Amino acid sequence: MRDASERSRMASSSSEFGVTFGGNIDSRPGSAVSNQSGASGMSASERAARGMTFESRSDAINRGLKSGDWRMRVAAARELPDFCERLPLEAQTLALYITLLRDDVMEVRRTAFKRLPALCEVGDRGCIRAVLDRMWADESWAVRLLAIKAIEAIAKPNDAQALMGCLGRVTDPEANKQGGSLIREAAIQACLSLSQQDNSLKLVVGRLRGEGWAEMAQAIQALLLATHRIPCRLGIMRVDRCTPTWKREFKLPWREADSQNGWKSQVGRGTKS
Repeated sequence: MRDASERSRMASSSSEFGVTFGGNIDSRPGSAVSNQSGASGMSASERAARGMTFESRSDAINRGLKSGDWRMRVAAARELPDFCERLPLEAQTLALYITLLRDDVMEVRRTAFKRLPALCEVGDRGCIRAVLDRMWADESWAVRLLAIKAIEAIAKPNDAQALMGCLGRVTDPEANKQGGSLIREAAIQACLSLSQQDNSLKLVVGRLRGEGWAEMAQAIQALLLATHRIPCRLGIMRVDRCTPTWKREFKLPWREADSQNGWKSQVGRGTKS
């Protein structure tokens, strides 16, 4: 079972910045369990009262996830967790679901990110890789922010790939909003959360507030290296703007970590090869 500290971390990650991941996140400690709030046994009138579009799990998959209408895909992404009596999803359905993370319509991507943690196993390498790719490649700052919150929820503590991905977002090119940078702040909080609120890291982050994002990123990197949480031969990637062309210009750090750690890049696989 997931321990109390991890449950607290995930609850916190889902509430910040108004992000609600939905579903029974705390009820899936890495194995399929019953979803007591599922909608599979609801009557038509009850589903209508809740504004639900689909009648069942298979309906949401076949008529929703595969639909050419973006509004149906949004509805399917939102409602699918409520129809699942057992979680996490099986690999084939989960692989179909995560295609929504790179949907052409931003609202589809946003909804899929919000609900993904309710559907996948904590530590699922395929889901983590898919989220990290969008965290770097998506042109929407709102989607990148949701990707950070999703990775904080689905990655295990001290996950090197997740830490490196979030570390790189500390210098995200997002413009300041409401007097601050939501993505950069979220990335710092994700690093703290994934490192299990390491006291030395919290101290450094507190002392470097207002000193510059690059300095903050370098300090966090140094501490993560010193505590062996990330590979020592990888540096922080620096980019000038957020475009999908990053994948052609830079070697994504979690891909190299994948090779070092022997992870299988398959959805539905949460263990090492």
